[in-house]
Amino acid sequence: MDAFATVADLKRRTTVSDEERAETALMDASVIMVAAMKKSGVDYSSPDELQQAALVAVCCNMVKRTLAVDDDIPGVTQYSQGANGFSESWSYANPSGDLYMTKAERQMLGIHGVISTARTEIHNPDGSLVDGW
Repeated sequence: MDAFATVADLKRRTTVSDEERAETALMDASVIMVAAMKKSGVDYSSPDELQQAALVAVCCNMVKRTLAVDDDIPGVTQYSQGANGFSESWSYANPSGDLYMTKAERQMLGIHGVISTARTEIHNPDGSLVDGW
């Protein structure tokens, strides 16, 4: 299986300092996308132009979120520093660098959540099932 996006696709969207890490992340993101699409019954085998563009965009967006995490301080949720009466702080949106799809990205690919339902049997007074049950 090939990744849905290339390092060149990713470079058109963000700065890439480690191409090997980016390539691995693109493949990992593609695997996650395939698993989700298969589970939802989405056919991605022969994408049209719009679906192909969505596959590339979602794959790149997932990897951008992962690459935004600094390898030097993995898992840090906030960072602050100060000097001479000035201070600055950051809060990381994805501190562990997880690969994930947002709800909008899932919708773009046609992946919809599965709704589980429970259905109680309804019986007539004689014990037979009500029609339709």
